[in-house]
Amino acid sequence: MNNKVGNNNLGADASASSPGAVGSAQSRDRHSSVFKINYNMDGNGMNNKRDEDVDPSSNFTKPRNDSSDVFLDKIHPPNFNVNRRTSVSAEIISPDSHTENLDLNLTGNGDGSGNALSNHESEALIKCLDSNFLFKNLDPQAKNLIIQNLRYQEFPANTDIIVEGDEEGEYFYIIETGTVEYLKGGKKLGEGLKGATFGELALMYNSPRQATVRSKTFCKMYLLDRITFKKILLNNSYVQRNLYDKFLKNLPILSNLTESERNKLIDVLKIKTVPKGSVIIRQGEMGENFYIIEQGSCVVIKDNVELKALHKNDYFGELALLDDSPRAATVVASSEEGCKLVYLGKSEFKRLLGPVHEVLKLNDPRLQ
Repeated sequence: MNNKVGNNNLGADASASSPGAVGSAQSRDRHSSVFKINYNMDGNGMNNKRDEDVDPSSNFTKPRNDSSDVFLDKIHPPNFNVNRRTSVSAEIISPDSHTENLDLNLTGNGDGSGNALSNHESEALIKCLDSNFLFKNLDPQAKNLIIQNLRYQEFPANTDIIVEGDEEGEYFYIIETGTVEYLKGGKKLGEGLKGATFGELALMYNSPRQATVRSKTFCKMYLLDRITFKKILLNNSYVQRNLYDKFLKNLPILSNLTESERNKLIDVLKIKTVPKGSVIIRQGEMGENFYIIEQGSCVVIKDNVELKALHKNDYFGELALLDDSPRAATVVASSEEGCKLVYLGKSEFKRLLGPVHEVLKLNDPRLQ
């Protein structure tokens, strides 16, 4: 690489809806903190496992998780869970301020010039993003925007790329070629090779750098700045929130929820990806989750008879939120690429809304 810097009752505890939303954001002042970001995640953090396998057809090694940020336990944000959606709030732009008409105004030119990358190069960079906890659950459109807005930079050997204690950390780095060393207090912690990433915490927090990263050899890298990242993530979050809000409003059993109650549910939505052929819910089993298809397709089967195909933006399993009856049908992932699902659990639903779930039964004739 050179300087190239997207409501029908099935009678089977499944129904369908296809709302959509478009959103974006403006402004590119690199040195002003326009947006504030909140992460609500839980779990066990990141995996430090190295992978030395090299694909000879690629300019990158297989993605590695040995970021400089990984070496320092104390800078891990508490309670990460890669399956929990991230929640983003803005100091200036709010859900009430025309979020469906925001304009990201990110073209990949100027500060970020990744739009000149080949498909092969872009795919290699996306694999690097997918190896990093901060990016792996973004939708393809957001990842492509990030790739288009990366800026290319070269660093001679023995250059301090980021410096421990530096207050001005504002970039995330992907190594295209070369080797870097991670140091703290002058002590070497490890190395990063091509395909490795580092500096992601600078995108999340205005806090001093916790380690020094120094080029051991001549390095070529791609950089993402904090403001661009927050604009992309903000847009991605609002588009998803608007989409999920429309789902919940159009679902008969949830149609009487207030905006505040819907927002509570949206905040606890989780995501998972299942391969083709996976049984998501099974006829006769007790239901625990309500599902929305974000990517891919599924098929509804009852008594070994295929009833209907479900696609992106369709939902199923909603009765699990309100009663303890067995699933009325089986739903299986059918698309070749598998299926990405957004889901809400019965326990979270009851915990957040309490007695409201009893009232909601009145909204669905199937429960009367």
